[in-house]
Amino acid sequence: MDLQTQLTEVDILIIGAGPAGLVCANALAKAGIHVKIIDHKQKRTAGHADAIMPRTIEIMHSYGLGADVLSQACPAHTIAFYSSRADGSGIENTNHAPALSETDSQWRYSLTLHQGAIEELFIQSMAKEGLTVNRSVHPISIQVSNDPSVLSDRNARPVIR
Repeated sequence: MDLQTQLTEVDILIIGAGPAGLVCANALAKAGIHVKIIDHKQKRTAGHADAIMPRTIEIMHSYGLGADVLSQACPAHTIAFYSSRADGSGIENTNHAPALSETDSQWRYSLTLHQGAIEELFIQSMAKEGLTVNRSVHPISIQVSNDPSVLSDRNARPVIR
């Protein structure tokens, strides 16, 4: 396939379908902006995070995903700390602490939900807007126009490819 058949005109190209890319793509799609999201990975990989803070719960609600995240996640009110026993016979609980310091959010706790499940909520929300992640796509280059008239025109597309 030659380069011309691969060109797509979009308002915003998001490179990376991790949590940040998915949140951004979801918000832009809901705002009616023509967005494309690509990721070099063929499929989602294991996540690296699983905590959702109160303000993030508020954001999830603003996207209409609050009920879904609350139904799937586990509230965390307290954090427990464990250390290896001195004699090497296992681990022991060494401390407890509140999961959050003071917050003025209506949610007085954090949530735990693995990153893949959080990403899936955004993928499903994007699908309702007709947007899917284009996987196994590697950006090769991005070319931006140097023409001042194009760069200053709000209706122009300064990114050529």
